Amino acid sequence: MKSTTRPAAPNLELVDHLAQGGVVVTATRRQARLLISLFNRRQAESGSRAWRSPEVVPFSAWAAACWAEISGSAGTLPLLIAEQQADWLWRTHVSPAAESLLDARDLAGAARRTWLALRRHGGTVADVSALAATRDQHAFVAWAGSVERELESRGWLDAGSLEPALAAHAHRLETRWPLVFAGFRQIAPSLRALVSVLARRGGPVRFAALAGEPGEVLACPSRDPALEVESVLGWLRSRLVADSTARFAVVIGDLSTRRVELERAFESVLQPDLELPGSSERDRLFDFAGGPALATLGIVDAALACMDAAEPGLDLALVTRLLRSRYIGESAELESRTRLDLALRREGTLSWPPERLAAMARAAQCPGFARSLEESASALRAPGRRAAADCWATSFGAALAAWGWPGERPLASDEYQAAQAFRERLWQFAGLSPVAPLLGRPEARAELRHLANSPFQPERGDPAVVVYDTLEAPGIWFDGLWVAGMTATDWPAAASPDPFLPIGLQERLGMPAATAAGSLADALEVTEAWIGSAKEVVFSWPEQRDDARVEPSRLLPTAARAIPPGPRPTTRTLGAFGAGPLQPVGDVAPGIDPGQASAGGARILELQAKCPFRAFAEMRLAATPLEEGGTGIDPRVRGLALHRALELVAGSIPDRGRLEAARGQQLEGIVGEAVARALDAELPADVGHAVRSLEHEWQLASVTRFLETELDREDFEIVGTEQRLEGRLGDLLLRLRVDRVDRVGGGLLIIDYKTGNPSTTQWRGARPDAPQLPLYSILRGREVRGAAFAALGPQRARYRGVASQAGLLTGVEAAERFRLTDDRRQGFDWEQVTDRWRAWLTALAKGFAGGDARVDPKLPQTCRTCHLGTLCRVRAAPEPDAGGGVDE
Repeated sequence: MKSTTRPAAPNLELVDHLAQGGVVVTATRRQARLLISLFNRRQAESGSRAWRSPEVVPFSAWAAACWAEISGSAGTLPLLIAEQQADWLWRTHVSPAAESLLDARDLAGAARRTWLALRRHGGTVADVSALAATRDQHAFVAWAGSVERELESRGWLDAGSLEPALAAHAHRLETRWPLVFAGFRQIAPSLRALVSVLARRGGPVRFAALAGEPGEVLACPSRDPALEVESVLGWLRSRLVADSTARFAVVIGDLSTRRVELERAFESVLQPDLELPGSSERDRLFDFAGGPALATLGIVDAALACMDAAEPGLDLALVTRLLRSRYIGESAELESRTRLDLALRREGTLSWPPERLAAMARAAQCPGFARSLEESASALRAPGRRAAADCWATSFGAALAAWGWPGERPLASDEYQAAQAFRERLWQFAGLSPVAPLLGRPEARAELRHLANSPFQPERGDPAVVVYDTLEAPGIWFDGLWVAGMTATDWPAAASPDPFLPIGLQERLGMPAATAAGSLADALEVTEAWIGSAKEVVFSWPEQRDDARVEPSRLLPTAARAIPPGPRPTTRTLGAFGAGPLQPVGDVAPGIDPGQASAGGARILELQAKCPFRAFAEMRLAATPLEEGGTGIDPRVRGLALHRALELVAGSIPDRGRLEAARGQQLEGIVGEAVARALDAELPADVGHAVRSLEHEWQLASVTRFLETELDREDFEIVGTEQRLEGRLGDLLLRLRVDRVDRVGGGLLIIDYKTGNPSTTQWRGARPDAPQLPLYSILRGREVRGAAFAALGPQRARYRGVASQAGLLTGVEAAERFRLTDDRRQGFDWEQVTDRWRAWLTALAKGFAGGDARVDPKLPQTCRTCHLGTLCRVRAAPEPDAGGGVDE
């Protein structure tokens, strides 16, 4: 094995090696992709119109291919099992020891990683057994021993521990020469031994230098993490503008926790066109390590939803995903499916039997959806209660076909790659059959979902900027490298010894994370590799984080000079605002037709009082939130049933005298019949007997309690229930429905039923929270002498209101005591109160009718219960100087 010196440009050396027909084995898949990209660009720049694909292979793929070649010639060697198969095997042995507070999958994964590291560093389970001192270490010895015995008895070989096996059988390999291993920093003894064996066979084989000659080292402190990111982006943009062919790397240790924020910042500064429609089809200038879980992508989420559609009761959220997904079903039915989704939400039912859902789909002109639902359910039930993983994989594939996944339209590049990745996960799941027992459908779905939760990163052209998520040397040479987050607390990393291995054994085997000294030495090695990974290397750190002072790492090169301040990075937003003077746009919509009644009744004025924009969006644009199902009886349905029951009771008992006369069994009969009829009319047909009984009990108690309160009143006569009322305020024509009107003391009392805890404070000021009763009062005429809420419930019933005089009704105060205005002034008589209400409500009506659509919430907390924040943008982004340079 040849030793290597540090070259000036390691990438060019590797590219030349490939051009001469050599093979490069990289430590990671990303290194392989970058090296292939560099090779292709070099060929294109040299004028070549066609060239042979370079042989660049990640080590895991190279080792598996070598073992397949050896096994083909020998025939009696162990069978290589994939990572997911090995994970299942470890889980089988670890699960019995996993306590209820531990996740067996995580525990097994940690144990397997320890075992693989132990083997790579030349250790054995016997070494651990001889030194084991803790419960965890003894448990690991037992698990690893049982796994090794099963691997041997079944003739299996874990793909993660191939190096020793390859070294033992390297004489059978027909290796392509010359061979270079590139991007390896920590060369484990097992890999070094394998390369030594290959070298002894006489072929040219070596490790490529990890880095080249030291580059120029710069330092960049920043006030906080946000400004640190701004500095990174400014540096990248200026370098790319100067040389668009250059390639850069950025190392951000906490990338996983800040991924969304950082991706948006990179898009805004480096490639603003990605913020525009159609961005998924554009190649990206930057490439982030890792990626979101595959299962979170829309196309894969739709596939997983297809596999859940065989349960006896389908959750409404699942049904909505199936109906609204563009990746399944017939595109011609998309509008009908959307209408069906709205209809199901209005039903308020949380769980839908597939048979009933299919019937509703056919009735809603969605025959394709109904057919897919039935065929997929049949496919998912075909394997029976328990089956092998490959049988379930076939069943899942049939279900996807029944749904027409991934849809009829052409897929974008990212979507196509995600679909292919999910198909690979399905094949991986099928591969569990040799190691996994028979699985039930829920277990099979859970295992496939776990495989789909792995990170996914689509390939997007030839990136100019590569972003790494660990404080590790990239293994590839760049024109520029920026390492962020170089604080004393983060670098060097604290020692993290493996709890499954004795400390002494870890030190003996040379595992660097075992001790502080090892971690320090490892950090020094990485820092040196960084300095040699680019011709310009920048180390940065925030001087403050979470209001705490932060010190820079002591490992920063003392010769590093401060980076010259550069221009502030330009974003698409800043460019747009700076392109010309801002043009004011009025928040006024076209007025409404004064001759046409406006749908919505008092709700119009209620929303106009809360915020004119909300009234415009909901009442004129129909931008209302989707209805959601819930457990038990929908509060709206409960209110409708209670109103109906009280209306029926009032029809039989229209005044206090007849109420007094009906006391006893007659009253109980009237109330019972009214409640039963109301529930028959309002409750959904699929409400269970137990729920209906509980609701009947609640309604009966509420009506009875209210009638008991009515008996304490002075004489009254009910002159109207659910009474229609039409009136005009300015240019706004309203059609309303009044719950109840009583004649009391020579005048009329307007009553509105409520099941909550209403208050007359909701009628206060020019923008009242609940304008219904003030509106009814002014439109009903001068005969009205008061307005009151009737607060109903099974425990108590009471009135809250305002009237022309005291004593009209218990709980209803005289107008003179009512705090009418926003500043709580009193002393107004009833006529003055209603005059103020008329003026205020007329102003609201004129605003709505005239097209007033200003974003003007009554109070800051008004927006907390509004669903339109993303439309009105009331929470505006901070001013450019206050936002740290990153667009919100």
